Amino acid sequence: MKILFAGGGTGGHINPALSIADYFKKHESNFEALFIGTRRGLETRLVPAAGYDIEYIDIRGFDRRNLLKNIEVIKKLGESRKRCCEIIKEFAPDAVVCTGGYVSGPVIMAAHKLGIPSMIHEQNVYPGLTVKGSVNYVNCIAVSFPETEKYIKKHSKCVLTGNPVREEILNADKQESRKKLGLSDKPFVLVFGGSLGAQKINDNMVKILPKLISDGKLQ
Repeated sequence: MKILFAGGGTGGHINPALSIADYFKKHESNFEALFIGTRRGLETRLVPAAGYDIEYIDIRGFDRRNLLKNIEVIKKLGESRKRCCEIIKEFAPDAVVCTGGYVSGPVIMAAHKLGIPSMIHEQNVYPGLTVKGSVNYVNCIAVSFPETEKYIKKHSKCVLTGNPVREEILNADKQESRKKLGLSDKPFVLVFGGSLGAQKINDNMVKILPKLISDGKLQ
């Protein structure tokens, strides 16, 4: 089985794709994977480190503040779609799996043009522009939350899958992990956020942190 993966920019797009690839690798003896990304995202480091091959395309996201810049974006979209068609013809995948980010756009369009089955996964409750725009091109839209379906025009294409998580996280030894992080047996609270919500979460945590740890019961 050969799967072409696309998803890039942030770890939130790349790690789910790697999780899916690792699952196939474990359960399919003849599995082959190829990733498509850009040279500006974290995929340049994360994908090779995970042992997978990657091809690069030159694509950028739409600029909602400066509409004139989008003329160049549309030009790059056409060029990237053409390059994706070349990659797909050469790799000959059985299916295409995308996990969001603007790099997924031309890949999905190319797969649709060549008749290759494809799906895209949305990690957030509110779908991004690429996921919304992929409705007419993909066979399936995998969502992490049931609420996401109301933001997708073609509900019939939505499948509730949850968010792919790397196996090393699921199978990590709790006590060994606490020891590695230098934690005691006291309750440990991890606060984190991603994308546009990270700044607000971090700012509020800085304000309430002294109160949370004042009695020494939490780490």
